[in-house]
Amino acid sequence: MCLSDVVGSTANVDLSLYSQEQDVVSITNLNVDVSVSKNNIAEVKETFCVTFNKNNLSEVIRYVPYASYVYHETENGVDKKIHYSKIYDIDGVGEYGETCNIYYDEENGYLTIGLRKVEGFFEKDETRNFTISYRMDMGKDTNKGFDEVYFNIVGTNSLLTIENVSFQVALPGDESQTKSLNVYYGKDGSTKTLEVTRSGELVMGSVDKLDACEGITIRAVFEDDFLTYDKEIFASQIVSIIAAFVAVVLAVVIALKFIQRKNYPRPIEVACPEGVTPLSADVFVNGECGEKAISAAIVYLASKKYLKIKQLDTKKIVLLKLKDADDKLDSSLKGVFNTIFTSDNKEVMLEDLSVDFFTKAKVIRNTTKTKVETALYDDKKRKLKNTLTAFCIIAMTVSIASLALISVEFFGFWANTLAPFVVSFVFFATFTIYTLTVKNHFIFKYLVCAMFVFIDFVVYFKGGYSQIDGFWLGFVAMILISPLSILASGEALYSKEGKTQKGRIEGFKDFILKCEVSQLKMFAEENPSYYFDVLPYAYVFGLSDVWMEKFKSIEITIPDWVEMEGVDIVDILIFNSMFNNFMLTSHNNFIKSGIAMARSSSSSFGGGSFGGGFGGGGFSGGGVGGGGFGAR
Repeated sequence: MCLSDVVGSTANVDLSLYSQEQDVVSITNLNVDVSVSKNNIAEVKETFCVTFNKNNLSEVIRYVPYASYVYHETENGVDKKIHYSKIYDIDGVGEYGETCNIYYDEENGYLTIGLRKVEGFFEKDETRNFTISYRMDMGKDTNKGFDEVYFNIVGTNSLLTIENVSFQVALPGDESQTKSLNVYYGKDGSTKTLEVTRSGELVMGSVDKLDACEGITIRAVFEDDFLTYDKEIFASQIVSIIAAFVAVVLAVVIALKFIQRKNYPRPIEVACPEGVTPLSADVFVNGECGEKAISAAIVYLASKKYLKIKQLDTKKIVLLKLKDADDKLDSSLKGVFNTIFTSDNKEVMLEDLSVDFFTKAKVIRNTTKTKVETALYDDKKRKLKNTLTAFCIIAMTVSIASLALISVEFFGFWANTLAPFVVSFVFFATFTIYTLTVKNHFIFKYLVCAMFVFIDFVVYFKGGYSQIDGFWLGFVAMILISPLSILASGEALYSKEGKTQKGRIEGFKDFILKCEVSQLKMFAEENPSYYFDVLPYAYVFGLSDVWMEKFKSIEITIPDWVEMEGVDIVDILIFNSMFNNFMLTSHNNFIKSGIAMARSSSSSFGGGSFGGGFGGGGFSGGGVGGGGFGAR
């Protein structure tokens, strides 16, 4: 439920249009008895008399904020902080046995105590007496240079007029221990002080009438560290930090024992090692077999005289079958070839390749990746790394879940007021899990980790969560977990043979990047097809432009598997139209497929303001507690 359901609350009401005649209930007498201990816990008992001005009301309510904004004046202006209080041991009774109900407004930060008539509705002009009691743990005093009891005896959050208000507050210290004492009354922000009577620790006072949105606030200032506070450590927070510690230990083990260092030889190779196709080369170097590898495979198949590439213009390309795939081809290349030339077709327009082709090509890519990774990695150590990473993620998930439970253990219910910290932590953990399972650049990981840690520092210390019992353990857990994405992510250890093969392919990539034009002229003279033999590999390495640029001054023999109508030698050198058209065709077909599939599938109680006021000077509504009255 929310405050908009409560008659007498300040939610969604223009106060300038509200008058006492509109009160659906009248509070003709209110007595508030508060006892504050040195550990900053207030025991509150409120007795009040209610007259009903309307028929068919069923429940009298008292809403008390567990989340408040507290303001203090500083040298630099106003310091505004969210303050959380724990409300517990709640009880309520009416003179005719009305039932006590408790509601939580997680959105607005209010706890509502409702006293409901057992036999039905209250009638107009009926008068009844009610008593409610509760304890409010206001948390450790975090003020620097002084301690204070800053409490709203009557909150400024109710539209109801309250008559004959009396109160007595037992402070944790007497006159000799109190540096200053003021009781303010009036609307939120009022600095009017009320004359009170004090005897030792007891402060007493009264007000004949409080109008709508008027309250009473007591502020007693003591020496620094006068108040004592023993924070409670919750089981969920212990679990959170233990799980985080376990995750960090696992991450360190992974980093030291199971992540590959770049300590393998990379001899310069002028040609790709025998048996390595563009598909497998993509996996060895880039860790994936992407769409580029399929288009590079087509050029590779053409260079091996299995098909012919005919370019009609800059946008139309025809693939002509020259012979059937045989056992000389790697299984993945054979799969690409047979997927292009299905049945007896010997001629295929590149732009006419169906969605079925790209779906099957994806299967080939995934199969190639699995096959290469089996050869590249030390299988036993890779499985151990994956197992430890899984346990690392499980431990982190347990830590997150435990952190989320702190509001239940502290408040007794799930409070959305803690959402900013929990959401930030969940986002951070999600990112960490992502980087543990996906290849990312280290700089990216460092930057994002730093950003999340900064956000959580701000939210924790400026958002009021540092007051919550045991919440610092969750914060420590988050700090512990922050380096996981850096420690535990990376490639698994290579096998001896895989390390050698990867080093040779990397050496071939280095040659494409660093070779001199004079060397290439010599190789082109010895092997006229050298340019086109290397081109598919240069493309999957992301070096096709570099390779093409180096051959601009070298005479190239146009191979018989390439036929271009009305296209000059420069276009043959660039050759990007083949690759670009293939990628465009791939994306367009998948988009069409997605559209087709889509078409196929289609046949408080609480609320109001959190209080306010400059705590440094003090005024009505500036402390914690308070709230207001209402009925429904």
